[in-house]
Amino acid sequence: MKKNVFLDCGGHYGEGLMEFVEKFKMDSNWIIESFEPNPACDYNNRVSKKVKSHKLNITVHKKAVWIYDGVIAFSQENIQRSNSKSPNDGTSTIDGWGSVITELNSTHLNYCEPPILVDCVDFNSILKKYDKNTHNVIVKLDIEGAEYTLLRHLISNKTASNISQLYVEWHHVDLETENIETTQGLVKHLQGLGIKVYNWK
Repeated sequence: MKKNVFLDCGGHYGEGLMEFVEKFKMDSNWIIESFEPNPACDYNNRVSKKVKSHKLNITVHKKAVWIYDGVIAFSQENIQRSNSKSPNDGTSTIDGWGSVITELNSTHLNYCEPPILVDCVDFNSILKKYDKNTHNVIVKLDIEGAEYTLLRHLISNKTASNISQLYVEWHHVDLETENIETTQGLVKHLQGLGIKVYNWK
C-alpha cells in the first residue's frame, strides 16, 4: 500500500494545511512537510498548536520552496498598506499572505517592505525522496507567483511526475510574464505527465 504524503507550500498561518487535513482525513500515518519562509508568521509555533490535537506526523520548514538550495530575497506584505484582509493576530503588520519572492517582480511589491533574505530549498530534492511507485504525493502550492518557475523546474528535472495530485493558486494576474494562456499550457503539460491538477482558491 502506498504511503500518503502531503507537501504544503506557502503555509502562512497553517490555514490551508488545516483545510487539507480535514479534506483528506489525515492522521499520523500521513507524511506531511510544510514550508513557510516569512519569519513574521512564527510558523513552527503556530502550526504546532494547530496540529497538536490531530497528532500528525509533520515536519515544518521555515524556508521558501524554490529552484535551488540557499538564500533568496523575500518581500513581506505590509497588511496595512495592502488592505488584503490577510489573517493576522495583531502582533505584526508584515505577515500577510501576499509576501513574495522579490525577483518575481510581482505587483505585490507595491505594498511590501524592503526585502530580507530567507532560506530556500530546491523543491526538486524534496520530491526525489518520494518515489511515485511507493508514495501518493499531494502538493499544495500557494506561493504568490513562484509556482510558474518552480513547476517548470520540476518538469525539466523530471520530478514533477512524482506528484499524484497538485492544488495550485495561480497568480498570473500579478506577473507581467504570465497569463491565462501560459497557465493553461502549463496545466496541460502537467496533466500529460499523469498529474491531477486542481485550482485551489
